Amino acid sequence: MPNTDMKVLLRRISNKHCLYNVAMALFVPALLMIVSLLFPHHAVPWIPSALFGGFVATSILVSACRTDLK
Repeated sequence: MPNTDMKVLLRRISNKHCLYNVAMALFVPALLMIVSLLFPHHAVPWIPSALFGGFVATSILVSACRTDLK
């Protein structure tokens, strides 16, 4: 059951609308990571916040994709 559930979830995420939302959610944390790598002395606290923000945004959007396309 979890295997088929995962396949359905991946199929729904591959929907262009969901893919766009996930990409937008990951863009800001990725940007924060790049800035923190370019300026390591000024942006050290941004690294964990970017990782946490990316995780939260992705999980929210994945759950939104699951409920939106049922």
